[in-house]
Amino acid sequence: MKPVAAKILNPLASIILVLAVVYVLLVVTGNRAVKRSEQALRDDGRPVTLEAVLPPEVPDADNAALDYRRAVLMLKAEKVGEQSLWEALQESTTDVLSDEATEASRERVDALRKRPDVEQAVALLTSGSRKPGYSNNLDFSQGLALQLPHTYDHRTINRILSAMAIAEHKAGNPAAAWETVITSLRVVDGLKTEPILVSHLVRASCFKDFQQILRRLPYSADAHREILPLLDAFEDRAPFLASLDGERILAGKWVFEMDAAQSKDLSGEAGTASIGLMGWRAIRLHDQAAYNTLMLKQTRLVQEGYQPDDGKKFKALYEDIPSYCILTRLIRPALGRAKIVMLEQAARVRVTRAGLSDARRQRSPAWRG
Repeated sequence: MKPVAAKILNPLASIILVLAVVYVLLVVTGNRAVKRSEQALRDDGRPVTLEAVLPPEVPDADNAALDYRRAVLMLKAEKVGEQSLWEALQESTTDVLSDEATEASRERVDALRKRPDVEQAVALLTSGSRKPGYSNNLDFSQGLALQLPHTYDHRTINRILSAMAIAEHKAGNPAAAWETVITSLRVVDGLKTEPILVSHLVRASCFKDFQQILRRLPYSADAHREILPLLDAFEDRAPFLASLDGERILAGKWVFEMDAAQSKDLSGEAGTASIGLMGWRAIRLHDQAAYNTLMLKQTRLVQEGYQPDDGKKFKALYEDIPSYCILTRLIRPALGRAKIVMLEQAARVRVTRAGLSDARRQRSPAWRG
């Protein structure tokens, strides 16, 4: 039996030894690849740690997000028939902002905005929008599992305030309409502090709505002066680019440092065989390096101005992802579309600024600027 066992065990031991050597080599080269990719990020001025992208803590007294949350909860708690006041405002707002808006829908918004509870909620939003800080105290350690219900609330607040501004203008109070519109812009501007791409996409969408509402209001020199700093904030690309860093770090930290339970949660998308590779530290290190490199190259493309071949460039980056980098393929964000949103927002800001200047010029031909 011993010669037979030796014939079996000796080759098996050799195979195990070879696999061990290969594993060690892959771990060593993987660690080096991760360090090189992180150094490349630092050389480009991009952060590599979670602490570097987290927004600063905000004292409760200075935190606008707390006032916004109270206003939303107040509107959701009150009833209008079978609906909550929040739902009634949403429904009426959709009608008023549509191209087929009826006088009845405008009258309903006008009636709702005059309710004491709505006036109190709007007062909370207005006072909150003038506070210096904004933080929803999100648990960023959740990574890809992070829930963002406040972004939907911001979108809804923006639409509700826009509809109210139209109602105030129709009621012959353009000054109040402008104040309401500016409040809506300040509320959504708070999202710029969050290192999450979704928050910035919602912020850009709300600015698009704001631009549409401006066309329905008469020019106001006072409102023009108050809006200019906000336009500068929306044109600034730095917060948007910072959100790309946040996406890279939050998703990367969660995925590439996942435990066995998290790996199991992903098995439905990646398949059992793929999860085996994910769990193998050596492969995962090379995957992480590829992810860092991909995100760096994508961020560089986003930073550039518009190029006609942007689509091809982003597609080429995705096609160059090594086949064994399964996690990178799973979590890579499509930043090509994000770049379009960022550039469109900057263009809308410039058009808005030019439109306001032209409206002022028409009111005062001697004006220069």
